[in-house]
Amino acid sequence: MEPAEGSAKSRPPCDLCGGTGEMTWLQPEPEDGGYVLREVGHPCTNGCSGWWRVPAAERGDSVGWAAEANVGLGEL
Repeated sequence: MEPAEGSAKSRPPCDLCGGTGEMTWLQPEPEDGGYVLREVGHPCTNGCSGWWRVPAAERGDSVGWAAEANVGLGEL
């Protein structure tokens, strides 16, 4: 049986985490007068990790945040 179109199983892997739920990259870190590359990771910001989500204001899910933030400031 084929997965339904648009279901999680029919989507291609995430371009940030490859479907693992964690983004990883090499980060330079100072060590002994030079730098060494260390692998670091973070839960996927596309929501693939299942528990970590980008704050609403950064997802674009907030409405009118600029107007609310400027309440009481008057004319600038």
